[in-house]
Amino acid sequence: MGKKNRGKESSKKLIEQNLFLNFEINQKYNLSEVHKSFVECGLNSDSKIIFCDGLAGTSKTYLSVYCALELLKRKEVEKIVYIRSLTESGKRLLGSLPGEVDDKFKPWSIPLLEKCDELINISVTNALLHQHVIKSTPINYLRGVTFNDSAVIVDEFQNLVKEEAVTVLSRFGKKCKMFVVGDSMQSDIADKSGIKKIIQAFDSEESRQQGIHCFHFGENEITRSKMLKYIVKVLQNVPSEIPVIKNKK
Repeated sequence: MGKKNRGKESSKKLIEQNLFLNFEINQKYNLSEVHKSFVECGLNSDSKIIFCDGLAGTSKTYLSVYCALELLKRKEVEKIVYIRSLTESGKRLLGSLPGEVDDKFKPWSIPLLEKCDELINISVTNALLHQHVIKSTPINYLRGVTFNDSAVIVDEFQNLVKEEAVTVLSRFGKKCKMFVVGDSMQSDIADKSGIKKIIQAFDSEESRQQGIHCFHFGENEITRSKMLKYIVKVLQNVPSEIPVIKNKK
């Protein structure tokens, strides 16, 4: 993250003066029409769950965090919850890592912190974290939890198996808004990922009437760099399994 103290002194003053919810959001990027539709949907009071399957660099997490911060600023939610699978670590449990759950999960919270620091002052981010207005939770700790008055961001959805997806989606409570985002091209659990089937199941007029909307971000939504746009374009044409060429006898 490149910032040593994460604005601790400024954050302390904001907390003491109870000003940490009076923040400005600095959204500086040019959004595509699809991006704008996602944001409009995310901020619409009738929307409940927003799914997005998007390529790398298409600003899925960024826009989800932006919407969540905007909802928090408008006082339409009381907290932001960031959820992510531990699959990338090659383990399902945090017990072997030192510290409390929050400390153990910090490496997986980096995308959330980076997006917050892009959109709001770092001292505000730190204050919101300290007051538990923004919190990160591993998928393993959701049993028995209900998300009320919350903007929930489920990141890297492609790394959730169907059972985990059911767990997180069934936590939906009163005054809840969920942003469920992932990239079906980057699953770490291969064919165990439920992202495509689940989004397809909810991509219907009946679901839209219930406030559930599905988005697909393609090459035109890549904002990270022109090089990434080219890389993704080429990689989409690479077969998932490279055929084995046997030596001729």
